[in-house]
Formats: sequence, structure tokens, C-alpha cells
Amino acid sequence: MARTGDNTVTVADIKLVREAIRREQNTQIAYTAETGAATERAIWPIAMAFYERRQTVAAWCELRGAFRHFRTDRITAIAATGERYPRRRVELVNAWRREMNFSE
Repeated sequence: MARTGDNTVTVADIKLVREAIRREQNTQIAYTAETGAATERAIWPIAMAFYERRQTVAAWCELRGAFRHFRTDRITAIAATGERYPRRRVELVNAWRREMNFSE
């Protein structure tokens, strides 16, 4: 684990998520929910952002069959699958924007 300047704890190597976004590839993550429950997820990461001083990954979650947001300080492990998304990233981003009610 590494501590950044704003006291955010980075548990997993988030560079793998950025690379997966660029290559439009699925990833497997181990994630700790706010309740403390551990879960494994197959996700299609489409964007990263800072929100309320937290780095977040926007992704399609295969388990939930919907877009979800994952705080990077709760991702405990990441593995690249090397498999491409079934849809292009631009299509996923547009669907995510519509679902979040962002204007085009």
C-alpha cells in the first residue's frame, strides 16, 4: 500500500486500470464494499475520475449487469484479462452518460 499526498491509500496498482481503459479490456478486481464485505468483480472500466477527494473507476459490472463506480482505495487486487469489451468504449461511455443523466 502506498500513501499519496492527499492521504488517499492506494491498495492495488491502478495503472492496470488505466491500461485496460486504453486497450478496452476487461479486468478482474477484488473489492471491499463500504460495509467491509469483500467481493470479486469482472468489470469493463471506461473512465477514471476524482470525486469528493476520492479516485473512482466508472465501469460496467458483469455481476450487477449495470454501470457501477468503484473507489480505487477499496480495490485490493487487479488482474488484466487481456479480453476486449464486447462493445466499443465510446458506446459504453455514451450509455453510461445517458444512465447518469449527463448531457452529451
